[in-house]
Amino acid sequence: MLYELLSEVYVDAYSYDSFDYDMDVYYDYLWSYSGSYEDNQIPMSLFLYIFSSYSSFWDKFGAVLSVALLILFGGGSLVGNRGGGGSNGGMGIFRRKR
Repeated sequence: MLYELLSEVYVDAYSYDSFDYDMDVYYDYLWSYSGSYEDNQIPMSLFLYIFSSYSSFWDKFGAVLSVALLILFGGGSLVGNRGGGGSNGGMGIFRRKR
């Protein structure tokens, strides 16, 4: 069905010449195909990917930069920033006068 749909689209919409494939050869290829994909692969975590040889320089730079910005600007709340605000001292009834 996909083959027929694509041939109609290519011929009608893009004005390509009509084309034919030997579907028996393709069917034999599908049944005899043995992929090289291994089912027992363990997915790589993001941390391992960033510091592996598969990632580019810009991936590594972006990761290091985002961690640095998180530590600089958002790290205060992660480390235990003590909130501000002073003591109001009550109503001042028992306060000594100067």
